[in-house]
Amino acid sequence: MKKIFVAVIMVIIVASILIVYSTSNFVVQIKAADVKSIELFNLEDIKIKEFSADEISKAVGYYNNGKIDDSAYILMLAGHMMKLTFKDDTSLLFTSYGSQTHIVVGGSIMGKDISYHLESPGLAKILLNGVIEKQLQN
Repeated sequence: MKKIFVAVIMVIIVASILIVYSTSNFVVQIKAADVKSIELFNLEDIKIKEFSADEISKAVGYYNNGKIDDSAYILMLAGHMMKLTFKDDTSLLFTSYGSQTHIVVGGSIMGKDISYHLESPGLAKILLNGVIEKQLQN
């Protein structure tokens, strides 16, 4: 009887760990309606684009569908940066380090400070758009 009880407790503990792990890989969700603006900046910190409402919705979708990646990444700037500003004037900064699938995200969402290494090919593509072509021309 004790062995069965211990086995049941172990199954519950393992299941709890798996649930916590699987839900911890997801980002804090945001709504496009809460976003005031998204601006794209080059490496010289010059604004090169302001997103339309449709582009904001698309970018928010890419972010919400992203997956947190706990692996190591290179700490360097190699693409554009994107600033998402919420209606309450808090913001997120999306930074490229040259990966075509991953980016770094930091900032504040509804008073919660976040910092992610995010797998989001859609956002990575936006942040690298034109950067590789420009480097090939030089």
